[in-house]
Amino acid sequence: MTVSFIASAALPTQWGQFTIHGFEDSVTGKEHVALAMGDLGPGQPILCRLHSECLTGDCLFSLRCDCGPQLQAAMQRIAEEGQGLILYLRQEGALAYSIKSKLMACRTAEPIRSKRTNNLGLLPMVANMTFAVQCLSISVSTRCA
Repeated sequence: MTVSFIASAALPTQWGQFTIHGFEDSVTGKEHVALAMGDLGPGQPILCRLHSECLTGDCLFSLRCDCGPQLQAAMQRIAEEGQGLILYLRQEGALAYSIKSKLMACRTAEPIRSKRTNNLGLLPMVANMTFAVQCLSISVSTRCA
C-alpha cells in the first residue's frame, strides 16, 4: 500500500464539526485529506464524495467551473445526514489540469471542460481513484476517530 496516515485534527466549518485526516501517497509524495463527520463504523453505509482539488473553484470561487459548489453541497449533505466522508484529492481537477493550463484557458476565454463530460485523462483519474480506495480503507478501518 502506498498510502500512509499523517495526522488528524478537528475542523470546525459552517456546516458543523468535521475531523480532517491527512494522508500521504509515498509514490507521488502528494498529501491528501479525508473530511469525516459522525460515526463511520463498519457495516454501515457511508455517504462519500471523491473531490478533486480545484484552486480556482474551491478557493477563488470562479464561475468557470462548479467545483466549489459541488464541495459545499457535499459538506452540507453530510451535515444533514449527520455522517459521511469527503476524500479530497490533491490534484488540479479530475483530469489533473495544471494551474498553468487553467490560466491559459482563462486568458483565451476558453471554458474548462466539465469533469463529468470530458473523458480525456483517464489514466491519471484511475491512479488517483486507486489512492482514494486505499485512503478510504484506512479511514474506515480507523473509524475516522
